[in-house]
Amino acid sequence: MRNSILKFYSKTKAKYGRQLISFLKLLVLTLLFLIAFNNFDHKVFISSIRSLPIQNFLYYLAVIFLSKIMYAFRWKIVGWIVFPNVKLPLKKYLQTNLLAEFVAIVMPTSIGGEITRILKISQKDLKATYVTASILIDRILGIIGMVLVSLCSLLLIGRKFTFNLQSLVPESLFLPIILGFFIVFILALFIFLRWASQPKQTLRISQAWKIIRGKFALLFIALGITIFGHLIFSLAHIFLFMYLCPVSYIEAVAIILTPQLARSIPISVLGISASEGLMVPSLMMAGMTREIALTITVLSLLGRYSFAFLGFLWEFLESGLSFFKQDK
Repeated sequence: MRNSILKFYSKTKAKYGRQLISFLKLLVLTLLFLIAFNNFDHKVFISSIRSLPIQNFLYYLAVIFLSKIMYAFRWKIVGWIVFPNVKLPLKKYLQTNLLAEFVAIVMPTSIGGEITRILKISQKDLKATYVTASILIDRILGIIGMVLVSLCSLLLIGRKFTFNLQSLVPESLFLPIILGFFIVFILALFIFLRWASQPKQTLRISQAWKIIRGKFALLFIALGITIFGHLIFSLAHIFLFMYLCPVSYIEAVAIILTPQLARSIPISVLGISASEGLMVPSLMMAGMTREIALTITVLSLLGRYSFAFLGFLWEFLESGLSFFKQDK
């Protein structure tokens, strides 16, 4: 009887925990949408979309795809460190990353993109524990590289950003938005600390550290590839800027990559995350109008959807719907 009660309590607690996280997602995205669409002129937005030549968007997608290849290569190098006896082709890592993007955006499940990566890479001679460690290291390298490139670009930028808070947010919304972000930050910090304190997560972190000790040369190579991939990702947006609002290369890196740091926060709905919401004020601080900033943000999101669909199509043509049936 006691075990049944504890089991019921655990399930109820987990259910309300998931509901709380979903509420936080909606709250953050609502606040960011309020900022993005304040004094929005849809006619200027539509005109901006139409003014961009289609070939520029295709060039943008091609360069973004190159950055995704670099990210897959980074994960492959991490694989050499974590499971050196298992050799996987680069296309396997690339396909898995694209499929994980699709699952994170579309699938109405709780497994998430990271679990998709575990399921796709794990095999008989490769335990899920080692795949999880490789994903953890891969994610950390991505964040470190993003922080380094963002900081350097902000320090090297030729001019200061212009910041007019009233142009971003109506004065009546200042206090609610500040309170909303503060509450979300405290709750997100509490959830993260609770997650990190779990014995299972502590064990995974310690296992990852044991694996990488003595293999720092490969880690630095992976970090270099990460930085190169981030630069390619940022500069791909030049093809969007040149017709909408020309900026320098270093400005493009700063205003595109810095908001992407928010992607490490697991808050997204249909692929729309905090990074897309922060991208609008970031572009506006570089002197762009709200409509131009939203145009570039929407085109960037459309590119993400395109690669997510490519990930689904690749998986479907290779193995049908077997993976999604397994997930179910």
